Amino acid sequence: MLISRLAHPVRNLGFGTRATIWTQGCSLRCAGCMAVDTWPFRADRDWPAEDLAAWLLTLPQGVDGVTISGGEPTEQPELPGLLAMLRPLATARGETWDVLVFTGRDPAQVWSDWPWLFELADAVVAGPFVAAEAGDLFLMGSANQELILVSELGRERYSRPWEERPALDFAIEDGRLFLTGIPRPGELEALTHDLRQAGVWLKGRSWRGV
Repeated sequence: MLISRLAHPVRNLGFGTRATIWTQGCSLRCAGCMAVDTWPFRADRDWPAEDLAAWLLTLPQGVDGVTISGGEPTEQPELPGLLAMLRPLATARGETWDVLVFTGRDPAQVWSDWPWLFELADAVVAGPFVAAEAGDLFLMGSANQELILVSELGRERYSRPWEERPALDFAIEDGRLFLTGIPRPGELEALTHDLRQAGVWLKGRSWRGV
């Protein structure tokens, strides 16, 4: 697996408190993507699947699920093995984990080319990010995307209406500022502006513009 970043706890990319895996590498390259740093396929970001399993198993109790995003998860050749590994982990945690996958692929293409995704995940957010259709939908960066509920657990956790999209979270690791969550339109630009007003200039960032 080519991995961009691992994070826990994450509370704005799915139900409850989650572990999140961002894959490295994406050929879709949607305009307006907030994570252009995950586009290159970098060999130096290779992680053995067993190391990912070990990381998940060492997390504290109270994990509600695992979110897989990117990058583009369907371009990871070992992803079927990873998802197959997550199911037994959910059982080990007392049947309380759900698996949520974000993909920029069109839902019909996912059904056709990656049907195993719907067998192994509890919920899938599918569709390319379209900046012109960006809004404030829970879990979806733009209105064209589709939240597909696959399992009983997925329907239980994600079928109810959500009042609003959770706010972005921030973490500092090794001198780098990381954002988790799905920004509202203009939110990243406002963040950049506010940091500059406070005298903080970013040396580089994972989104383009401003």
